[in-house]
Amino acid sequence: MPVFNVAALVNGQLEFSGEALAEAIAEFNRYNSRKLVIADRTISSLTIGGKFAATDFDAFVAALRDLGVNPVRGDGEDENIVRLVASQRREK
Repeated sequence: MPVFNVAALVNGQLEFSGEALAEAIAEFNRYNSRKLVIADRTISSLTIGGKFAATDFDAFVAALRDLGVNPVRGDGEDENIVRLVASQRREK
């Protein structure tokens, strides 16, 4: 289990240093009413590092895009659930 910077949590910040994406998302979800769900197993083991405001959902999702992860929503899905999938960056 990863060790999170407790002082950073007190200041409203989550700090990750190479944690698996699945672990980071579980921790991030604890502080948000909107939840991130990994819908593509291929991204679970990606690693993430950085400092994030614990409740800044949009900034965290933007950082995930930099890792090649895209948020998606299906028709009729709960608006508070955002599924995450690998981006389709490869063009042939």
